[in-house]
Amino acid sequence: MRTAAATPGSAIGVLATFLMLTPSASCFAQADPASEPAVLAVGKVLPAVVNINTERVVRRTVR
Repeated sequence: MRTAAATPGSAIGVLATFLMLTPSASCFAQADPASEPAVLAVGKVLPAVVNINTERVVRRTVR
């Protein structure tokens, strides 16, 4: 049984086809990472002030 050996030209053709069909990461990258929704949300709530002090202490026993 004879098997077909890959020629260097066909390997280059397969590699070129793969590279053309594979989208690059820069196609889907955002222009400005600071405009991502998570960054915008944190920027909106960052100056928020929260009071975590208590007015009274509540003691409860767990049964």
